[in-house]
Amino acid sequence: MEDPIEITLAIFRDLPDPRVERTKIHSLETIMFIALCSYLSGGDGFYDMEDYAHARQDWLSSHIGMQSIPSHDTFNRVFQAISPSCFGECLLELSRRLREKVTGDIVAFDGKTHRRTTKKNGTALHMLNAWSVENRLVLGQLAV
Repeated sequence: MEDPIEITLAIFRDLPDPRVERTKIHSLETIMFIALCSYLSGGDGFYDMEDYAHARQDWLSSHIGMQSIPSHDTFNRVFQAISPSCFGECLLELSRRLREKVTGDIVAFDGKTHRRTTKKNGTALHMLNAWSVENRLVLGQLAV
């Protein structure tokens, strides 16, 4: 069985890297893996991504081979440069690949209305989430 860490890194390796070759200190998959882990741990910004890397430095070094910690500016520049559609496709592929590993699980559905998304006409962003209870994993999301 493939390791979820390896699945994640392999998917992020396919993400086109828009950075100039001479400026690449950290691999794109390392930056994206840290960002994803930070987000899944409750982080919500570039400073949180850097803080997560500092807090988990030993674990990240041993599991993904992180050599040094990317700065919040590095995370910011990378997220400004990558293609949102390609990044979205990577996340969908990651969800699909991880979902293949889930068997015999209860799938819970949950809907939420996102705060501060109300438009002048009174409509707001509503999301429907499918959640794997056993694996504690979001299987999919849909704006409704």
